[in-house]
This record gives sequence, structure tokens and C-alpha cells, in this order.
Amino acid sequence: MLIIKDAPIIGQQSGTGLIVPGAVVFGNGGTQPDYSPIDLTATSLDSRVRYQCASQHAYYGADGLLHYAGPDECPVEYVNGVAVGRHEPEPQRTNLVKNNTTIVTPMVGNYCTSVDSPVTTPAGTVMPLGAKYYNTNVGSGLYCRTYDPLDVNAVASGFSIVPVISRAFIERITTPDYDYINNLNVWERWVTKKTTPKTTSFSGTMSVYSDGPSIANTMTWPWGWQYEYGDTATSTILTTGTEATRGASFLLVEMQGARGIRVWYTSGEYDEYPANGDAWFPLPWAKKDWGVRYIPTIEYIT
Repeated sequence: MLIIKDAPIIGQQSGTGLIVPGAVVFGNGGTQPDYSPIDLTATSLDSRVRYQCASQHAYYGADGLLHYAGPDECPVEYVNGVAVGRHEPEPQRTNLVKNNTTIVTPMVGNYCTSVDSPVTTPAGTVMPLGAKYYNTNVGSGLYCRTYDPLDVNAVASGFSIVPVISRAFIERITTPDYDYINNLNVWERWVTKKTTPKTTSFSGTMSVYSDGPSIANTMTWPWGWQYEYGDTATSTILTTGTEATRGASFLLVEMQGARGIRVWYTSGEYDEYPANGDAWFPLPWAKKDWGVRYIPTIEYIT
């Protein structure tokens, strides 16, 4: 390449200029696009990716606990101590469950008593008062929180430690849908499927319900309940005496003139998106529940 100082520049000064293969280039040749794969498992966010969120949001740290990143922060997330990538962006959501990390109310007094408990929550805090549920009868269970549902699609979620096969669900809905939980002595996040409340006049109840054989002196602890309007369960939103809202998040990829991008997920799936003519392409909001899959790599289609 022959570069002559102060020579006229053909093309844009801020762009790549006019480049003809094999020809002499006069002036500043410009910066070439970087089409190498974007590694989202790296600790630092690649400069070709921008993340925007006006509020804090939950993520899993290297210690396996839930943490909350500040606005516009996008830390890498971990599964079993291994960095797996970044999560897909999420729409704005409101958790309608008030005081969502405090004590549950016993559904049946004979089966549940409040006791001092050393149980550590998924966020690393110690429950000062735990709901100790003795699994002495099939069909017994725990209430969590009540809410006033509207006639719209909604999703319930929460964390639980369970002693036997149990199911979590929302009562007073059109179709009592639920997820089974069967993880002994570890926190598991359950998510009900999309539900439509019967009527706006009802208050619903989120529950953990025993559906297995009796095991003497076993216990269940629920924590972090969430009820939100929408088709997917999003990241955990902490609440106190009022409902809380997490702002929408945006993950944008610098296109650099590429024809499109291929977004890979830890599930082995991928999505391809054609360029939209803008310098930065916004990834769509998550199509799966939070924590189901992550983005380890983004490839350019040239």
C-alpha cells in the first residue's frame, strides 16, 4: 500500500473510502470491519455490542447466587461455575407479588409452621424466618401470595426447595396449569405456563402443592415469587410492600455493513437476522423463560 501524506482522499474520510483490489490507495485507507465471532462468555462486553437497561436486573454470578446488576450493566452469567454468556434482552415487566421474598402463609395449619431457619436463599441471604412445611399428607401445600389478576395472559414463577415431587401453580385460573418440581435440597425455579384468569373479580393464589408420597419431617421452602402479565417468565424482580417494575433491556449489535447476524444459544439453537439498514441491530426480546438459555456467540453473515 502506497500512502502519500496530505494527498486527496477518495471516498469518505470517516468510512473505508474507495478501495479497488490491487490498486494503489491514496490517502487514508480507513478501518476494515471486524467480522470475527463475538464472544459473549468473556468477562468484558465486546465493543461491538451495546447493552441498555434503565434499571437493575438479576443475573447468576460465578458463585451460583442471584445478583443484581446496575443500569446499563451486562455482566457475563454462570451455570455451575462456568461462564455461559449473556441473557437475551427482556421487555419491561412488573412483579405484582408484594414482599415476594418474605414468609409464606400456611395453606393448612397442621402441615406448616413458621420457625427460625438457617436456609440460604438463591440470593445468598439467610431466611430469618422460614416456612417449615412437614410433608405428612399428600395434597397439603403452601400458599404464597395473593394478587388481583386481570383478564390477560400471565405467568407465575418462584424458587422452592422441595422434599418430594411437588407442583407449583396458580389457583382460580381457567386451566390450572403447573410445573412439577423434584429437586431435593436445592433451589429450583419453577414457571407456570401461560394462564388466563377466570375473571377480574377473583384474587388468585400461587401455591406449592405436595403431589407425592409422605416423607416424615421433610420440609419445603418457597422464595422469590413472581407474577407478571405476559407470555414468558422474566428475571426475578424484588419487591417490598409495593409492586416493582424492571425496565426493558436492549442488546444491540454493530452491523459494520454485514448482511446479517447469527445468534447462537447454549441450547444449541440459533436465530438468523438480516441487516435492517441501521448501524446497530437490536436483538428481539427473549422468546424463552429467563434462565432457560444464554447467548455465548454472535456470528456475522457476510
